[in-house]
Amino acid sequence: KYLEDAISKNDTLKQIYGYFYLYVDYYKMQDYPKLQESFLKASNLVENSNNPNWKAAIAMRKAHLLELFDNDIPKAIVKYIEAKNYCTIAKDSFCLAECLEQLSNLNKSLGNYTDAHMYFNEAITLMKKFAGKAEMAMTYNNYSNLLSDEGNYTEAAKYLDSAIVLAKLNNDIYKEMMYKSNLASLQNKKGDPRKAISMYEKIIEINKSNKAADLLLYNYTGIADAYEAYGNLQKTNEYTHKYYILNDSINGAKVKLQIAKLELENDANKKEILIAKTKRTTERLFVGLLISLTILGVVLVFWYYQKRNANEEQKKN
Repeated sequence: KYLEDAISKNDTLKQIYGYFYLYVDYYKMQDYPKLQESFLKASNLVENSNNPNWKAAIAMRKAHLLELFDNDIPKAIVKYIEAKNYCTIAKDSFCLAECLEQLSNLNKSLGNYTDAHMYFNEAITLMKKFAGKAEMAMTYNNYSNLLSDEGNYTEAAKYLDSAIVLAKLNNDIYKEMMYKSNLASLQNKKGDPRKAISMYEKIIEINKSNKAADLLLYNYTGIADAYEAYGNLQKTNEYTHKYYILNDSINGAKVKLQIAKLELENDANKKEILIAKTKRTTERLFVGLLISLTILGVVLVFWYYQKRNANEEQKKN
């Protein structure tokens, strides 16, 4: 409705926002064809614009697509640098901080830890000034992952503790459990599987009650790894089995949703075909009626002149 209203009013800015909102929604729904379609439509609107904020937003989403579909991290880094430059031109500090944080994450994934730290240090300075609690918590969580990859588990745990505190202050139980799950995983990496198991058991109960299926999948693999490290293969197998059951259930639900979506689209197509057929039938009936009336008119005119000629002949006689 927001997008329809923007299109009807020819409001370019709102149209761009509308396509970006759809981009996020389709990403959450994992409807990637629609996600790409939304990106292309937004990109077309921005193409001829001189607005650096809009160009930054497009470059960031292009980087996301390169990472998501092509797993092309070097090209994604190039796009985030392009976005960072547009953010700088726009003097948008929060936009700049987001780009710097993503550059830190991507460099971490390539093992470029020096660059990852450099970008994070630039990002954290801006985040502390301009970000809210939720964004700040995610930043701490991401930096914890970097420290964990380097084997600096003690420092990584400190950043996760900070992320958990901010999530609690924000009353965001989902993110709180996500950060606690990462902390439990960290305990296992530190060589303390018993503590990790104890943490996972509490987290799993909360995620079950909140029906956070995606977090539960992560928890089941995490606790299975912890039990394996602890030497309890029975529990390892039990939680591995739970993972596969839940994963199959989630994928089955997704398939059903896709089928339902296709059926709705099929019904819509059938209605359009029926309307088109009805329209064509109506048009044919109208043309047929017009032809019939024309023929009738010709017959009547012919009959009229024939009758008039006959009357004139009769008068002459």
